[in-house]
Amino acid sequence: MPIHVVPKPYSTKFRLVNDQSAGTFSLNSMIRLEAVRGAVLDGIPALGNVLRRARTRHGPDVHFVLWKSDVPQAYRQLPVAKHWQICQVVTIDGARHVDRCNLFGGRASLRVFSAFNCLVHWIAMEKAGVGDFVNYVDDDAGIALLNDVQWYAPYQMYLPTPQARLLTLWDDIGILHEKHKQLTGLALPYIGFLVDPNTMSVTLPTDARNKLLDAIHDFIQILHGNRRRSLADFQAFAGYVNWALNVFPLLRPALASVYDKMSGKSKRRASIYVNAAIH
Repeated sequence: MPIHVVPKPYSTKFRLVNDQSAGTFSLNSMIRLEAVRGAVLDGIPALGNVLRRARTRHGPDVHFVLWKSDVPQAYRQLPVAKHWQICQVVTIDGARHVDRCNLFGGRASLRVFSAFNCLVHWIAMEKAGVGDFVNYVDDDAGIALLNDVQWYAPYQMYLPTPQARLLTLWDDIGILHEKHKQLTGLALPYIGFLVDPNTMSVTLPTDARNKLLDAIHDFIQILHGNRRRSLADFQAFAGYVNWALNVFPLLRPALASVYDKMSGKSKRRASIYVNAAIH
């Protein structure tokens, strides 16, 4: 099972990736796609709903803080079945090592972690008094009143009450966490967007906006005498821009021509495969 590292978004750090798609008989090829579908992540629209509900409940003149809690190495905090562990063998300096944890790079990894984390989320909301908050893989975020704080002994500091209750629940369950990953502020980044609960606004930070404009410019410029791009290039470009337009919804119709182009490319590729099979 090959391993490598990739840059983490909005960070100078790297993420270890176990390439479970490598080779003809890869681990991911043994997992049916329909078996791992269905994981729905709480993006910006879900956090926007939390903001609106909080504002409706407390009125227009109340000040909020946004809190965000992160689970480090979230996937690896869960073990996988023993019969799957023997497939996760990594060779380092000629020595074999069996990785017994859920890994970043597996087709079912997100589904496995989401199944567990959805249960934790339900317990936090319904039993632990955390209240209304959202989750995006290993990032939890919510709103608290500015002066609603609670002493959290392990970190020797006051935290927004919902965040302190969530961390206490994690301690009870045994979910590991780190102090520097638990953030609180009048405005915070959430999955790449800057969220301000007091102005009720969500936007792209300046550096992210510049990166988006650079990506658009690079995609449309002429290379080797033409503007032709592969279907994979179109899919990557459309996915990136569509994500960015979460906070610029009025610009989304501009992607119609991109999706139309991809549809035509897909049909042509299918036609090539059919003709090749016939002949």
